Amino acid sequence: MNTLSLLLASLLAAPFGPLPGPSKSFPKAKPTQPITPKSAPAPTCGTIKLRLPDLNANRLVPVGGKDTEMGGGWRRLFVQVFARHTKRDIILDGQVSVEEEFRHGKPKYKQAPTSMKRMLNRRIPVVKNAGCEISSISIKEGTASGRYRDGHNYVRAYGKDLIDWADCRSDTKGDDEGKLGCSRIRFREIEVTTVPAAQTCPTIKVPHTWMTIEGFRHTRGDTNMAGNDPYMELDGQIQITSNGSRVSVRTDVEFRESKPDTTTFNGSHTRIIFLADRDAPGCEVASVNHSTGRMRAQSHPDRRGRPQQIAYGHQIIEGFFVRASCRPDAPGNDRGRVSCGSVVTKPLEIRLRRKD
Repeated sequence: MNTLSLLLASLLAAPFGPLPGPSKSFPKAKPTQPITPKSAPAPTCGTIKLRLPDLNANRLVPVGGKDTEMGGGWRRLFVQVFARHTKRDIILDGQVSVEEEFRHGKPKYKQAPTSMKRMLNRRIPVVKNAGCEISSISIKEGTASGRYRDGHNYVRAYGKDLIDWADCRSDTKGDDEGKLGCSRIRFREIEVTTVPAAQTCPTIKVPHTWMTIEGFRHTRGDTNMAGNDPYMELDGQIQITSNGSRVSVRTDVEFRESKPDTTTFNGSHTRIIFLADRDAPGCEVASVNHSTGRMRAQSHPDRRGRPQQIAYGHQIIEGFFVRASCRPDAPGNDRGRVSCGSVVTKPLEIRLRRKD
């Protein structure tokens, strides 16, 4: 056997060892650490300064007097706005009214003074941070007023507290129906204080609800009450959705002539006063302290010439209604001219509970 064969045989018989070259050692893997999510930062709440957006109140609705013409004499303009808040919004309620001026305790003319009015309502979103809610606002009421004579253009009435000024028209040439009102109501800057949102469901208190009702439908007889002392009937109902997410006030009005052919006009208005997703997220309505309202009266517009008020007195007022100022009759054709300038309810309490 030659030398080459012996060398191959010895190599095959020997056990395999490590390959030549430098040896490498790999570090042991470290145990995996659990990842903990970072906690959300606390909401930044505090006091903010805010100027509420301008409002307008055009097309005032006649509520008193025998005609709808201011007549170019002295007139009194009155603007009033109340501010309240929910957890996230500021709500403005108010009124704009124009009335012929008395002289020495008597009407200027041999009739009741012409008066017109419109109610205001506006919801303004303020808080966008879900972790905060409004706790208070610095100013809650404002007024602007003035006495004017002649002049058919807009005038500026300077206000106090919440209202800075209001540009309004209190008279025009000829018939003033649908022509009077305020093109702009400017507000002063207020302070809104916010705090971290509570986790409980509170009781929501809604102050007086004010409504203007127009657009009456003619449903019977001709279209002229003809001064026949029409009846005024108002029925109200608190409406709560089945899932407790919304509360509304619905008011149905009927004006009915007291003599044949019993001319009749019907109108209605629904106003949402609470939305759970907007006003109290995570809560639903449990109950409301009132459920219905009822008012009954008979007007005498042509015989007495007074503003047609349904208020405490000889009329029937029940449930959540407080008063109403309506115009069930107008000179001549009444189609499109009957209305309720203001209907006012009592304060309402909405009790809430957590959603299941």
